[in-house]
Amino acid sequence: MRPRLTAVVALATTAAIALTGCTKKNESPDTGASGAAGGKTYKVAFVPKLQGVPYFEAMNAGGKQAAQAL
Repeated sequence: MRPRLTAVVALATTAAIALTGCTKKNESPDTGASGAAGGKTYKVAFVPKLQGVPYFEAMNAGGKQAAQAL
């Protein structure tokens, strides 16, 4: 009986999580006033795996350079 109860609880939890993820957010439409030439604005974050490693530092510098070009 206990394994069956565990399965039912797991199924109910999974269903609750899945249904929660499918809800719509009530957000006001973006006016685009802060965008460049009426376009959308994006916020990009670089998350390096390690700090102080030359590869990741170069990636960060290249990302900043590309962001300025946009």
